[in-house]
Amino acid sequence: MAQALLREILARRGVEARVLSAGIAASAGGSASPEAVQVMQEHGLDLSGHSTTPLTVALIDEADVILTMSERHKEAVRAMKPQAIEKTFCLTEFVGETGDVEDPFGRDVEAYRKTAELLRALLEKAADRLPLSGQGNGVNA
Repeated sequence: MAQALLREILARRGVEARVLSAGIAASAGGSASPEAVQVMQEHGLDLSGHSTTPLTVALIDEADVILTMSERHKEAVRAMKPQAIEKTFCLTEFVGETGDVEDPFGRDVEAYRKTAELLRALLEKAADRLPLSGQGNGVNA
């Protein structure tokens, strides 16, 4: 959901950037949950073709900024590539807030709606702070 929302926010602002989503524990080629697809449809975004991607050192190396959903994810990035810590932030930290974005996986559609609203608010703020040159890469872990 974060990838789709950030892409939409940046496109609305006329910013071209590469936005990727990769998971610490994701397997390659999985689909978005039905709840995520439904909630993103409610936001006018299509996740039906989304394919999960595991986070790799190569993706970390390619990214200009890595925004994670939790401190645990941030630490996982650091464990994979210690040098990446300077460009890795928990999303809330990046926008001057605290806490983690709770993963709604396995919960009801209302939990996904709440997470999507929180993500939209945080990503609007993050878009103001991203070092975008028009060619940047981002990874949401």
